[in-house]
Amino acid sequence: MSELLIPDIDPKTLTLLRQWAADHSRTLEDEVRVILQQATRELSRSAWNRADSIRERLAATGCEFSDSAALIREGRDR
Repeated sequence: MSELLIPDIDPKTLTLLRQWAADHSRTLEDEVRVILQQATRELSRSAWNRADSIRERLAATGCEFSDSAALIREGRDR
């Protein structure tokens, strides 16, 4: 099991985290785990959204995108 140690957390932040945990009937550790899971999911979505945005801008310039599976197959056949 992985562990994470975060030294020097601002006391106000820790108080708020404890309150949120209590509001959700969770331990402090469980609450922080949920917050981190949600944040990483949002970051992942954000990265995909940025990639989609770049793809749309490139497509608007007439750039064509090849099938990556075909490129991988071609590389393996060499």
